[in-house]
Amino acid sequence: MKIKQLFTLALAAGISATSVAEIETAYNLDIVNKASLTYKIGTTDQLGIEVNVENTFKVDRKVIFTLLPPSTVPTAPIKTQQGTAYTLVNNSNAPIRFNLEALNENELTEVTIGGQVIDSTSTSINPTYTYYKQDSASTSFDPNKSTQLTGNYIELTAGDFDNDSGTDQAIIYVVATPAIGENDDIFVHTLTVTAAETEASATAVNKANEDKIGFTPVAFGETISAIDESWISNEIQTVFNEKGAERSGVGAFKVTSAKLKIEKSVIIFWDPINKLDNPKAIPGAIVEYTLTVTNSGTEIASDVIITDTLPVYFDLAVDDNIYTDDQYSIGGVAAAVTFNGNEVIFPAKEVPAQDTGGVPGKVVATLAATLK
Repeated sequence: MKIKQLFTLALAAGISATSVAEIETAYNLDIVNKASLTYKIGTTDQLGIEVNVENTFKVDRKVIFTLLPPSTVPTAPIKTQQGTAYTLVNNSNAPIRFNLEALNENELTEVTIGGQVIDSTSTSINPTYTYYKQDSASTSFDPNKSTQLTGNYIELTAGDFDNDSGTDQAIIYVVATPAIGENDDIFVHTLTVTAAETEASATAVNKANEDKIGFTPVAFGETISAIDESWISNEIQTVFNEKGAERSGVGAFKVTSAKLKIEKSVIIFWDPINKLDNPKAIPGAIVEYTLTVTNSGTEIASDVIITDTLPVYFDLAVDDNIYTDDQYSIGGVAAAVTFNGNEVIFPAKEVPAQDTGGVPGKVVATLAATLK
C-alpha cells in the first residue's frame, strides 16, 4: 500500500498521522532540513531579505532479518527430491542479498525440530543441497511451483516501507535427493543465511563513502560489515542488532527405503563316519550354510547379490550321491552361481518390502561344501 493511501485512510478513520504504523525510511536517502527567519527593524518588516540555513544527512543502513526454521520433518521415498521450508524475512531498511549454505550434520547429531528431539541417522554419504524459492501457495515443496536459486543466494527488498516491486520475505526450500540410505534414515542439515551486499547497495555505499580516508570499497556479494565509529553525516554507516550478519536454522527429512539384514546359519549334513546319523564337523563332512536376507523397510530392494566367502578349509565339490538337494539355491530354486576364487556369488534377486502386517520380506539362499 502506498504511504499516501495509508495517510488518507488514517485521516478518514479519525486517526492522527503519527499513530499510523511507522514506515521506515530507506537507507542512502538524503534528509534535507531547512530553517529560515524573518525579522523587523523597528516596526518595519524587512521584506525580500531571506535568512536561512540548510542541513543534510544520509540515512544509514539498518540490517535486521529473521530466519524461521521448519517445524516438521517431511518424508519421501529414497531417490526422491525433497525440500524443507524456511521463511526468510528482511526487516532492514535496505535491500539485502542473502547467501545460503546448508551443511549435513554428522550421524547421531541431536536436534530439535518443531518441539521434537530427533537424531541424525543418515549415512556418511552426504546429499548435495540446492535451494529453491516458493513461487505460489503450497503446503510442501513442489518443484513446479518453485524457482531454483542457481547462485545459492536470494535478494530481498527492504522491509518496513513501501516497495513498488519485489518482496521483503520468501519461503526458501533446502532441497536434496538422497540416493543412499536405509528405511527411516533422517538427514539433518544446518542452513546458514548471511547478509551480503547487493550490486546496488555496494554501489551506494562506495559512492557515499568514497572520500573517507582509509575506506575499503565493498564488493557485490561480500558479507555486510558493521561500522562501529562516530557518526558522519554524509556517509552510509551500517548497524546490526545483536544477532549480526548470520542466522542459522536446522531442518531434516526422512526417507523410506529398504532395510536389509543378513543372517547365516550352519548345519552338518553328513560325515564319513556317522553318515546321516548325528553327523559331526570332521574332515570329509558336508556342511550346509543357509543365508537369510530380510527387508524390514517399506521399499523393495532390487538387484540384491549375496556373496559367501568360504574359508580355505572347504572344498566346493560335494558328493551328489550323498547331498541330493540343489548344492546352490536361492528362494528355493537352484541357483546358477558364479565363483571368484573361494567366493560363491549368487545371482541378483529382489527382496520384497515389509508387508502391511509388519512381516519383513525375505529371501533364503543355501550352499553346500565339503570340509577338507
